[in-house]
Amino acid sequence: MEHYGSGASEGNGTIAAFFSDSQFLGSVIAGANPATYPWGNFYPPNLDAVEFINLWGRNYRLSLWSPYIRTATDGTDVGANIDEINAAAGTQY
Repeated sequence: MEHYGSGASEGNGTIAAFFSDSQFLGSVIAGANPATYPWGNFYPPNLDAVEFINLWGRNYRLSLWSPYIRTATDGTDVGANIDEINAAAGTQY
């Protein structure tokens, strides 16, 4: 799995090149090498280890047993709040 932008190295190189003023913290990056990314993030070996409700069924909400429940910097679950997105967009995903 590749995690880099054109003309930049993976991880810190891409962040510096394309997001120089960003704060990169509390992210879950499956399959990435933690040595090439900033400290303070999570690096599970694969998407199965994230423990979504149903990865293969495309339900990307975190399951109750996911190690990333309430680990975002604001104490919520990491990732998108799909229920709030649905409510704002008038959709059901």
